[in-house]
Amino acid sequence: YVTNGEASYQVEPFPTRVVDTTGAGDAFCAGFLYGLITRKDLHTCAKLGNFMASRCIQRTGARAGLPNLAELRRLEFLP
Repeated sequence: YVTNGEASYQVEPFPTRVVDTTGAGDAFCAGFLYGLITRKDLHTCAKLGNFMASRCIQRTGARAGLPNLAELRRLEFLP
């Protein structure tokens, strides 16, 4: 769930296999902030956050499953 005081969205999680939740919150924030600094809409920012967190929890450790910038730029759901 994300809101800016005017619009609100419930953003569904990406299906994933949970291995380790270490760093999931930080990964969500990184994805959300990437969306903000690249001027994405609020819904897309939250979706990016969910995507990053879902990738993070698939591997052991806080960074092992995270995509690099080139992978992020290729995501099909990005406008």
